[in-house]
Amino acid sequence: MDIDDYRSFDWEMSYLPGVSGLQPRWLRYMMRPSSGTGAEFMRYYRETVEMLRKLMHTDADLVPIVGSGRAVIDSVINSFLEPGEKALFIDNGYWGRYAADLIAPNYDVKAKLHTQDAHQQLDLDKLEKDLKEEKDDLKAVHVCHVETETGAVNPIKQIGELVKKHAPDALYLVDSASAFPGNALRTDEWGIDVDYYVSHKGLNASTGINWISVNDKAWEKFNNRKTRPRSWYTSIKTWYDQWVKFPTDGTSRHTQASFPNVIFHAIRARLDLIEEMGEENYLKKNEIAGRAIRMGVRNMTDPKNKLVVMGPWCEHCPGCEAKDPNLAGKVEEGRYCSDTILGVMYPEGVDSEKFRDNFTNRFWLVAPHVGFGDSREDGLMYQWNGFRIGSIKEDQQYPRNIVAMIVALGMSLEASGMSGVNWARGVEAAVKVMEEYDDVGFTLFRQEK
Repeated sequence: MDIDDYRSFDWEMSYLPGVSGLQPRWLRYMMRPSSGTGAEFMRYYRETVEMLRKLMHTDADLVPIVGSGRAVIDSVINSFLEPGEKALFIDNGYWGRYAADLIAPNYDVKAKLHTQDAHQQLDLDKLEKDLKEEKDDLKAVHVCHVETETGAVNPIKQIGELVKKHAPDALYLVDSASAFPGNALRTDEWGIDVDYYVSHKGLNASTGINWISVNDKAWEKFNNRKTRPRSWYTSIKTWYDQWVKFPTDGTSRHTQASFPNVIFHAIRARLDLIEEMGEENYLKKNEIAGRAIRMGVRNMTDPKNKLVVMGPWCEHCPGCEAKDPNLAGKVEEGRYCSDTILGVMYPEGVDSEKFRDNFTNRFWLVAPHVGFGDSREDGLMYQWNGFRIGSIKEDQQYPRNIVAMIVALGMSLEASGMSGVNWARGVEAAVKVMEEYDDVGFTLFRQEK
């Protein structure tokens, strides 16, 4: 087939929670030429990294890893854990245990899973009990900031406090791939030793660049290794030597691995936009978008919350208007859902194949149509019982697209055998929330100041 025959490449609208489609602003940045090794690019690179560190609220080194998102997970396990060492992996969703199941065994790391219900807020008392029991010889604690499987945001700040209290020598490792920069991140304040994320989610670029923040405690652990990292490519030192330890006098240099400058330009597009809006307004914009989608989905059924993965526990949540648990005074005062992803379940009786056909072919909308609760026994990634709606990309937050997505969701559910759908009520709820866009300057035309 000719490339022009793949019409979906040009016409579809994606609500994937990652693998970003590029917007005009990003494409304009990506057309900028650069050598990638010259003095001008070096200054540009350092300036961009400082913007990332500022947004992360950290003084730690920020080290790039070129590759897919799996490369950065590999790098963290390869660099900061040695064969035979014990690490606790907090498991309340597929990605929480991904590193324990698929990466740690390759490095002979003793992965201990701390498993909790994926569909409600993390029980810190249960975690504290496990930390006390496992603290001897514990070298690291790993957790996902936002669990991509369900869209839940974990209380990273409070978990960090427990790690510091009960296992102060262990490294605190945080996967912020589906969180940053759409959700607040206070790396140093929250006691995070190593934080990592990818280019193709909240930064809205293509897959290819990942970053790892490494503080002094993490460097001490790395520098005192008894064995060398098993992989040269994903060793943190390889990338540190090339991109952090390079000459600071503005001279050009040779790199040992190609760097995707075009993707780097796209990342800068996101950072300049955040700088233009201001971090507070930017985070508020994401919160409004996530809340608008949640309220739209929650309100289109009777009883409410029937579609939301966290729905059965919504009555125990302080509400969509509540703060991110990491910004709330107490974890129980924070909401369950993140600002970047919402998990949606197919109700009983819905023909999921018919739903996907309607949603995609009738409305030209794409979402990851796999659900929740993977089976570790048969190796399935996800079950076919739901999907996720992303609010992580810029165009996923546009009012017209949110309205269209909610209408398409409701009408596709009706066409798939679900009764009692009131998508108009869902639209009304979402539109009401999106009135707050004016307060943060997220408008089609620039507002007069």
